[in-house]
Amino acid sequence: MKENKLYSHIVYTLYNIFNDDNIKAQVIVNPDFKKLVIQQICNLLTLEKEFNANLNDNKFTLSFAQVLADITNESEIIEKVDSATFNMLDEEYVAFVQYIVSNFAVEKNYITRENIITSELIDATADFTDEKAIDNAREKLNKVNEDEAAESQFEVGQRRGPATGIGGIGVPMGGIGPGEFSNPNKFDMSQMMQQMANMPIHPRLDPRFYFYTLKPKYMPILKKIVAGFVILASALLVLLWFLNSYLNIHLETKVIIYTIPGTGLPLIIGGGADSALHNTNNNFSEVFSFGSRYKFLLMQSAGLQTFSGILSILPGIFLGYELLGKKRFKRDNYVVRFWPVVLSIVILLYSSLSLIQVLLPNVVEKYFNSRSVPNGGFLIQNDPQLAITGYLLLPDSDLAMTINSLVSEVYNSTTYQVLRIFTIISMIAGLIAGIMVIILAVLAPKTDRNKLIRANTEYQKALTAMMNGQKYEMDPTLFDDEFKDDNVFEKDDSNRSKDK
Repeated sequence: MKENKLYSHIVYTLYNIFNDDNIKAQVIVNPDFKKLVIQQICNLLTLEKEFNANLNDNKFTLSFAQVLADITNESEIIEKVDSATFNMLDEEYVAFVQYIVSNFAVEKNYITRENIITSELIDATADFTDEKAIDNAREKLNKVNEDEAAESQFEVGQRRGPATGIGGIGVPMGGIGPGEFSNPNKFDMSQMMQQMANMPIHPRLDPRFYFYTLKPKYMPILKKIVAGFVILASALLVLLWFLNSYLNIHLETKVIIYTIPGTGLPLIIGGGADSALHNTNNNFSEVFSFGSRYKFLLMQSAGLQTFSGILSILPGIFLGYELLGKKRFKRDNYVVRFWPVVLSIVILLYSSLSLIQVLLPNVVEKYFNSRSVPNGGFLIQNDPQLAITGYLLLPDSDLAMTINSLVSEVYNSTTYQVLRIFTIISMIAGLIAGIMVIILAVLAPKTDRNKLIRANTEYQKALTAMMNGQKYEMDPTLFDDEFKDDNVFEKDDSNRSKDK
């Protein structure tokens, strides 16, 4: 359905815009771009209402409208476009993407790439991770305006003609005409640029702004404790897989196998009691030509893959960096990011619980039985030497005794006992670490929505006062003096004062 396809393209592009701090900052400082973003959100609503379009049965107009309101601190009217046609909406989307590519120096594939989209992920894009993104965007816009103003002034000078010097008609000596100071266009541009340079900083970009419900003093210590458990659990789980790879169990029981022609799949036939029946068939052999030792991998017997073991290292890396890494701002010591915590919980619990298969009492028996010829035989149609039995591969009479001997050897092996004990320790450590990460997630401070609303209101008041040539000081209770040393904006102001 082409309407759904266009809907998904717009959703992906809007999400990529809000998820990139540099492009998102342009929505705040560039009114032309903001209008285009609003237009695309309205087009989303139009596709929903007029064309019944959606993305995986989900509609995201309200989510994008809320993010736009959060980052601009302004409520915009989002309404469907009357008498809109699909071609019109499609052309506007193409023009929208072209505008971004042309003006913000990004690749088309980057801004239109597909992502997993949920309302929660869209809401999360309202926060800036780069505090200087807005300043950088404002500087770029100022430079563009200056270049356009200079180009416009040059064109006006060209139309007036060359200067004739003192007393002549045209531009006087010094290059400044009598009308330059009274030119309202030039004055407005200069005034606008000055206002933009003096725009107040949104509280969200101030490191002193702590927008969470609680600030538990134990959180920095708890994060270190949890990180220690997670790193230990990851190390034990990875070490377990490493030991399993190098501490194989070598079994001495004589084993005769049959290799299925064309596939190379080995099947245990028995221990050689009926070897006289298949001595002439080259597909029958002992496990190794030089002896009867049979290697046994404990993890492989439980159906676990090496990838599962390697996966266990990720929580140690994710949470080790998240919880122990040096924070740019002090306020980050009290909070944890969502995705590293969720991924670590999933991986730790998966890696730990999957080890239960290794500890099941009949896992070894199942392993050997699955690699043995069934009691009723196994049909092999591409081995002419089995024609005498109707191409039916039959087990030796001592197969059951051979399997019992193999199982007994495994259980009595010192290597098996060591791996089993280490498996139990690793599983318990992984479960404890996973539970502690869950506790950390529960105790972590939650976002204070009311404080964010207050911050938006105060910023709007400061912005309005600036536009009216007045000065407004935002509510100081929004800021926490504990994080005063992190206030880069205050440092910049003090440095400028010293320079003066």
